[in-house]
Amino acid sequence: AQLVAWSIHTSPLSNWPGGSITELTERFLKGVMFFWLIGTLVITKKRLMIFTWTLVLCSIPLAATGVQNFLDGEFVTSRRAEVQRIAGYAGSGIASNPNDLALMLNLLIPITAALLFMTRNVALKAAAALTLMLSVATVVITFWRAGFIALITIVLLGFVALIRRGLPGA
Repeated sequence: AQLVAWSIHTSPLSNWPGGSITELTERFLKGVMFFWLIGTLVITKKRLMIFTWTLVLCSIPLAATGVQNFLDGEFVTSRRAEVQRIAGYAGSGIASNPNDLALMLNLLIPITAALLFMTRNVALKAAAALTLMLSVATVVITFWRAGFIALITIVLLGFVALIRRGLPGA
């Protein structure tokens, strides 16, 4: 609430007050309301599991579109570029370019991996594993260096966490 109040009060003092107000009303306040709603509704373990599975399932179209764009040769760079960059997910402003697509998937990869290890149901475990492999493959084919470095960091930190906690089944 304090951050929202600060944003509202300082908008008239910015270099471009009209743009600040537009950014505030079109993106920032919607994001704040969305996260407030999540914090208000996800208050039990069951709701947390439903929410996390929803996030993971929503990552499938993002990753699948990235792989499909790669296979179809839909790139955002010119043919003469050294590295061809795939087109992002056209249905979303959030993941419409390859960098943002890799960022979204990198944010969801640890959640997907956690569900893979937490779930006992074989079908759900398989769904999480396939989603994880699809997401990792998509991050790699975006050819975004920072996305790949983030992916390697996520994998290394995941291994450290597994080693500290004890490998499952050991």
